[in-house]
Amino acid sequence: MTGGIVRSGAVVAALVWGGCGMAASADVLAGWHFNGLPTPVASSIEANHGVGSLDLSAFGGSGLAWQAGTDLNVWASDPAGEGLGFTGTGANGKSAVFTVGTVGYSSLVLSMAARATGTGHISSVIEAWNGSQWIGAGSFTLTASVWSTAIFELSSLGFLDDGVATVRLRLEGASSAQGNLRIDNVRLEGYQVPAPGSLIAMGAALLTACRRRRG
Repeated sequence: MTGGIVRSGAVVAALVWGGCGMAASADVLAGWHFNGLPTPVASSIEANHGVGSLDLSAFGGSGLAWQAGTDLNVWASDPAGEGLGFTGTGANGKSAVFTVGTVGYSSLVLSMAARATGTGHISSVIEAWNGSQWIGAGSFTLTASVWSTAIFELSSLGFLDDGVATVRLRLEGASSAQGNLRIDNVRLEGYQVPAPGSLIAMGAALLTACRRRRG
């Protein structure tokens, strides 16, 4: 019941902000730019921004490499640098797993720059762990050999707000040993949820501000 009250209050607060022409901004809970990391690619990579981990142990060190990155979806002043590349049909069915703490946050959004070759992992998908099974959260729409920004709205998956979000990129669709998928500038963002006791005071203050503006 407490979680329901918090989320309802957050919605009310968002409506109040919107009524005043104000908008809440998302915080980066964890972000990876993959620049300047040692070779070979490690089985676990900590986030460059925020706190989070990327588990690549499913690949056993095979089919992973640093490749030229992009400035799409960069955070702050991160340079283009390197991106993480997955190569070959042997990577089909394997997953890169992101784990991020979400205490105090909701309405999560996952975004990343992505680029696949024509024989690469063009059918890859995003899935989220609900505690007992993986739930589909979206798929990629990629033009061969062109970087694009993929954005996955995860707000409907409320179980990700329960303290820890575990989201994976499952690779599918490679049809040759040279086919590959690259990702770069991965970000998991969320909106801070005010404590229940602060919502009433915040709402009253915002409503007062709105009235003064309209007056």
